Amino acid sequence: MVGSATPGVPPVVTPVTPTTPGSSTNVEAGDPVSAEVDKHLKHFQSLKPPLFKGGVDARSAEDWIIRIEKVLNGMRCPENRRVSLAIFMLEGEAERWWRGQQLEKFRGKSEEQIMWEEFEQVFRDWYVPPSARQAMLESFVNLKQGAKTVIQYEAEFTALSRYAPQLISTSEEKCYRFLKGLRDSLRQPLIPLRIKDFAELVESARLLENDIEVMKQKWETKDRKRQFDHRVGSSKKQKFNQNQPQQSMRLPILPVCTTCGKSHPGRCLMNSGKCYLCGEPSHIKRNCPRNGQRVTEIRSNQRTDQYRVARPQMHQPVLKIKGETSSEAVKSAPTR
Repeated sequence: MVGSATPGVPPVVTPVTPTTPGSSTNVEAGDPVSAEVDKHLKHFQSLKPPLFKGGVDARSAEDWIIRIEKVLNGMRCPENRRVSLAIFMLEGEAERWWRGQQLEKFRGKSEEQIMWEEFEQVFRDWYVPPSARQAMLESFVNLKQGAKTVIQYEAEFTALSRYAPQLISTSEEKCYRFLKGLRDSLRQPLIPLRIKDFAELVESARLLENDIEVMKQKWETKDRKRQFDHRVGSSKKQKFNQNQPQQSMRLPILPVCTTCGKSHPGRCLMNSGKCYLCGEPSHIKRNCPRNGQRVTEIRSNQRTDQYRVARPQMHQPVLKIKGETSSEAVKSAPTR
């Protein structure tokens, strides 16, 4: 900029700092690197990376380092900013651990001078030690689906497979391991298909699981309907039985005779030479003349009982013969 011209005085020129689009120079702060740093930090925070406070199991620590690396790759972070952004998400015990590692392992070097591979190696050696990796390897070998869905089983299978890369070096071996841990109802139909693509195998298992679940719901619906119909039928039958007249016929309980060992009314006629039916001597029960009359009376009484059950009993006067009592008239009355 050229100042105002004064006679006899040379013009004063004010220097101007050149600016170009995308320049990293921060004029207000006076720091040529702060604008670039803030840009990466804002982008990193916008992707919502997880915090790490330490004191967790090996799988949680492994998940954290994988998530952070995924965020850094997604934002195309430069190499000299990766470690500083990852350390920004350490808190508490994990932050104190890093300060000690920076002094001991890296001799006080700054984060910009430490490579990402070096930081990742130190982090895994501390939070995911070899003993934990061996335990994860054994968990992967013995992994079974159990009560988990196919999606849940696949997620755990993929998480543990990081510790056993030598066991799933090919797609065929990976499918074999995944198929081995499936439930019998899913594994047996899939074995003859010989699927060698892992994504195709997972999708086939998921579709088969959905079909089995639909059929299971249909059978449960039919079973509930059958149980409901059975309960309704039993209730109707019970109500019908309650409405029917119940006739309970109880026979008198007779004591056991000490002479013949049988139950009978009256005096025992055993060894008396008398008929068991009429009580007269000179004949036995089989030859008693009252046998025919007794059979006729029994049959008549049976027909009379059936008639009384079929229709109400009608009381009719009994004709008495002169000189007979009422009980004798009833006994001598002819059977209808």
